[in-house]
Amino acid sequence: MGPKDLNLAVLQCAAACLRAGDWATLRELGFGRPEIDAVRSLTLDQLDRLADHGRGHVLRVRLDRRAFWALVDEIRLERGREDVQIELLRRDAPQDMMEALFGIGPKRYARLRRGLEVPQATGRPAEPSEDEARRVWQAWEALGERTDLEPHEWLALCERAGVNARACWRLLVRWTTRETSTARTAVNLETAP
Repeated sequence: MGPKDLNLAVLQCAAACLRAGDWATLRELGFGRPEIDAVRSLTLDQLDRLADHGRGHVLRVRLDRRAFWALVDEIRLERGREDVQIELLRRDAPQDMMEALFGIGPKRYARLRRGLEVPQATGRPAEPSEDEARRVWQAWEALGERTDLEPHEWLALCERAGVNARACWRLLVRWTTRETSTARTAVNLETAP
């Protein structure tokens, strides 16, 4: 990218900000009232010629490192959440789980599953075996029997128990909507090693 490309990009950005009335961005770019009036009066051809003028950049561009790294961290965090969403969907996470954790509604849920080529479940899902329920309970105990698990903790729970997300979600919803002691009895944990 040469001086012309950068100049043209900024001048086009300034023209777009002018049309949108985005005065804050124009000021941030260093445009005052005289420069705004000049940009307003130029045609696209004239903007192109101004950008192509052989005297180099008409701007001083600097990276705001603090803002850059904050944005990079935010994007990485967002990507990590998307990776957890994808992995939970691959592990057969039910729609109500995805809505509770990520706000994903039924239409988006179906679209994501199709995009990931996750097979559509038919009929009622099989109930987890007693062994699977015991493993889920033990994995949940290791997480402190909390009801406010973060998405990555749900994934860890599934991995630790060796059970799909649908079964983990259903069991924990069932256990947390009634007495914990009843849940212990239901999975026969009093006799567990």
